[in-house]
Amino acid sequence: MEALEFVHSGFDDMTIDKINEIQKSLSVGYNYSTVDQTGFGATRVESLETTMKMAVAQESSIRFFKALGKKPATSTIEEYTKMNELGSANFFTEGGSPEEYDEDISREFEKVKYIGALGKIPFVATMVKSIVDNEAMIIKAKTVAILKELNYKSLFGNSDFASAEFNGILKQFEDRVRYKTQNVIDLGGKHLTPEVIGQGALVIQENYGDPMNLKLWGSPGSFQDYAKGLIRTKTFMVGNNNVNSLAVVPRDFELGEGKGRFEDDIFLKSRGAHYHERLHPKMNKEMDTFVATSPKAPAKLNSSTATATAGADTTSKLPAGTYDYAITARNNYGVSAAYEIKNVVVTANQKVTFTLSDNDSISGQEALSFEIYRKPASNTSPQAYRYLNTFKTGSTIVDNGEYIPGTTTAFLFDWDFEQVLAYKELLPMVKMPLAQIDDSKRWMQKHYGTPIVYNPNKIVVFKNVGSDLWS
Repeated sequence: MEALEFVHSGFDDMTIDKINEIQKSLSVGYNYSTVDQTGFGATRVESLETTMKMAVAQESSIRFFKALGKKPATSTIEEYTKMNELGSANFFTEGGSPEEYDEDISREFEKVKYIGALGKIPFVATMVKSIVDNEAMIIKAKTVAILKELNYKSLFGNSDFASAEFNGILKQFEDRVRYKTQNVIDLGGKHLTPEVIGQGALVIQENYGDPMNLKLWGSPGSFQDYAKGLIRTKTFMVGNNNVNSLAVVPRDFELGEGKGRFEDDIFLKSRGAHYHERLHPKMNKEMDTFVATSPKAPAKLNSSTATATAGADTTSKLPAGTYDYAITARNNYGVSAAYEIKNVVVTANQKVTFTLSDNDSISGQEALSFEIYRKPASNTSPQAYRYLNTFKTGSTIVDNGEYIPGTTTAFLFDWDFEQVLAYKELLPMVKMPLAQIDDSKRWMQKHYGTPIVYNPNKIVVFKNVGSDLWS
């Protein structure tokens, strides 16, 4: 039998740290005086695991922004010169001079914008022994939040929708591309295929791009659908028990003169919506009520400020059906709770026209844009809504089938950071202490920068890319 030594009340053999750990084990998730904390229940062992488990995006999920070439910015207004067309060389007669034909040169600019996050913890939380390091946990979370937003908004940012954010690659592309009907390929809900990617590569080549240096960015679902399309008609004979994979689809592609790589990014799984980790407007924890993303978001719309009417349009691509719409109002601070307009009946050759206005929001918090979500009326679950499009206030707001809910956008680039696109940084991410105004430690993590599209003609955008996962 093991001999037991008597330990007196001086705790000679137990450090104060051990006592703290035991106290935490006995108290996590309980009050000290609960009646069920008796007997062996009082000695319940609980984990003192010291890492935070991320239920949301982690830094490793952020791929596009990390891959995007970074260049130093020199001012809050980044200007550059773009040559749109070469001048012509002309024949001339002896003793004469050629006709003058100047190059088409234009001046472009983008504004550097500022993104940041405030961190705050009570001073006592910096001193007590916690399951995780409170300050380190919040710093990490704020860093991931900034990188996540930079990753997504580098593609989809639009200062028309929220004036504080920069214009992303898609907005700059749409504003400057010369032949939109050529450089935008509408898949109409179909999957990406080698033939479609080859078509995009040809467009880039014909606009003097490098077809041997292509990078295609799409959602994980679009890559999965692309991979399934490659192997769907193939038959594989497996005669080796050591075979680990029936089929491997390479990310590298070589299509005619086009050569490149298919990269995926989880933040491309939805197109354009402000809160891009969700496919529907934000809901409460129980997922049964729409909620605002910020207390400074615009006021929720109502029947007086949001209406939808079906009307004739012979060019409309909107399929006949009965639809429900969810509409959110957005400003620089966040997005309002969604307001629903239900049972809008659409027949063939009709579109839906919306009349939307701010609903008496607090001064300075008025709506700058509206986000539209749609679902079939036959599906009564509010989680079935899928993002349709965003419209700035005062614009014509319609659903004519141009955008298809549940689809994504993919981008094919001539991956050249000198001639096509780059990210200009004025201030890398820094942590700045803030003044103490209460019994807490406060700081701001911030970054200054903007993406720049030098030559949109060497970019191809695939819109309405279908996905088996999110349709």
